[in-house]
Amino acid sequence: MKNTLYNREFYKPREPEKLIAERINGWFEMFGFIAAIGAYVLTGQLIPGFM
Repeated sequence: MKNTLYNREFYKPREPEKLIAERINGWFEMFGFIAAIGAYVLTGQLIPGFM
């Protein structure tokens, strides 16, 4: 039998807690990225207050 991702012996069910945690993590990551762009646009510095 070939080792593919669809074999039962390699299939792991998705855990809903991890899916929710990853989605929330992605939201915070997007918020941080938008905040960094906003800080750069407003101040002209990549890290405001540092040099």
